[in-house]
Amino acid sequence: ESVTRRHEEIYYKDSLSRPYWLYDVTHRGESHRGGTVSYQNIHEAQFSLQLYEHLQRVTKLAGTKAYVGIITPYKLQLKCLHREFDVILKSDEGKLGRRKNHGDPRAGGNCGDKERTCQ
Repeated sequence: ESVTRRHEEIYYKDSLSRPYWLYDVTHRGESHRGGTVSYQNIHEAQFSLQLYEHLQRVTKLAGTKAYVGIITPYKLQLKCLHREFDVILKSDEGKLGRRKNHGDPRAGGNCGDKERTCQ
């Protein structure tokens, strides 16, 4: 069943939070910090926070909750997201009792880190 057909979920009715909606904010620019090879995009992190807050307002009005996941291949972007969000961001491995950073080679993540899974 396609998630786009699941109209009973309140956040699917909202034009900003339909499932798998993609937003292009790359034109804002990425940057390096502290001589690292990792990237961060502050505008992208701020946009993520605004979109998250909007989704929380929509679901609160409907009396429901939404669970949000943000995927980034860069450690520096994850740190940037931590600074923008007041909530604690957790990795999926945190549920298993072990944290590990993952990189996606198709996303251009830094594969120089031994903890990353890309080949």
